Amino acid sequence: MQEHEVKILEIDESQILKRLQELNAKLIFDGELNSRYYDFSDDVLRRSGRMLRLRKKGNSSFLTLKIPQVDHEMKINTEHEIEVGDFETMRTILVNLGFIEFSKDARKRKSYRIDGATIELNKYENIPPFLEIEAESKEKLKQALFRLGFSMADTKAWSGKDVLKHYEK
Repeated sequence: MQEHEVKILEIDESQILKRLQELNAKLIFDGELNSRYYDFSDDVLRRSGRMLRLRKKGNSSFLTLKIPQVDHEMKINTEHEIEVGDFETMRTILVNLGFIEFSKDARKRKSYRIDGATIELNKYENIPPFLEIEAESKEKLKQALFRLGFSMADTKAWSGKDVLKHYEK
């Protein structure tokens, strides 16, 4: 599946929640995300721009491989994802296959669906809340942006790691 994604930094969370309610957006997740990122010792995945992530989302866990596509307007990845039964067992399998856990993060997230797009309010500790909008096409992503009162000029084609790096002190 292709994933088109943008970030909007330093949002007014109450205004976004109010607008989502006005648009009858459906809440699909409200909870903690814990993510672990893996590569081999020679960083072959990161050097090629690919990303292997194990994520615990509420009571579910997912293993995801993201392969970047070239685009200057937004972040586009071909994404392969599978739900795994047990987060800790999957971590053990990855390590025993030779993967190294090079990074981890935790955040709170509220996810909504509207018009074929996912709108996600993210909160890391000590970082202003930010919005992540994902859709299966550029058109659906831009439509969701417009309905929320934003344009592409308000966005960043960043990863979550780029957001964290932006706020490093």
